[in-house]
Amino acid sequence: MNATQAPIAALLAVVLLVAVRFVLLRIAQAGRMDAGLSLYTQAGFDARGDALLERCQDGGRPLTVVVFDFADLLEVRAIYGQELARKLTRFVVGQLGIVAGHRGFAARTGPAEFTVVLPRMGRDKAVARIRRVLGSPMRVEFDAGGSEIVMVPEFQLETADACTMSVGELQRELRTELAALHAREERRHRQMQRERERHSRPMALAGLPAAQAA
Repeated sequence: MNATQAPIAALLAVVLLVAVRFVLLRIAQAGRMDAGLSLYTQAGFDARGDALLERCQDGGRPLTVVVFDFADLLEVRAIYGQELARKLTRFVVGQLGIVAGHRGFAARTGPAEFTVVLPRMGRDKAVARIRRVLGSPMRVEFDAGGSEIVMVPEFQLETADACTMSVGELQRELRTELAALHAREERRHRQMQRERERHSRPMALAGLPAAQAA
């Protein structure tokens, strides 16, 4: 290799290295983003959330994680079809983006689960932000071309402290709390159903045994 070729070879090596790094970066980003929604996935939530958590802890600032359960999305998909469910999901993503603001972010972390990270916000400010965007009682209203779909999501939130190791740790706790909430609601629903069934049974006619009255 002569003196003229050496700089060209070095330049090509640098270009190749940059190209490889760019491809690797795009691959990593692809695993962290839902391309259809331009939204972070679970992997993206973990990566960016932990970076924000470390930054907030270093600066002595709060960080709150909110897990939303939009179970109604699954019912909408079953009743109205995939296309409307996609439109409704995009609308939900837009609303959660407003909740997250320019400092935070939202991620889709399950089929009907979304997690929002709110840096520099404690519990009270986070609740106030959620209510300001989604209302109180909380709801999401969507015009489905002549009919209105109203969803009432469940949510739980927790603010990190100095001992919090990761946003995933908070997310797991919140999922457990949501599961317990759903279990209580299911027990209450079953109890109400039993009460309705008990009160709807025909009463025996006076003076006749129950079997004859039936």
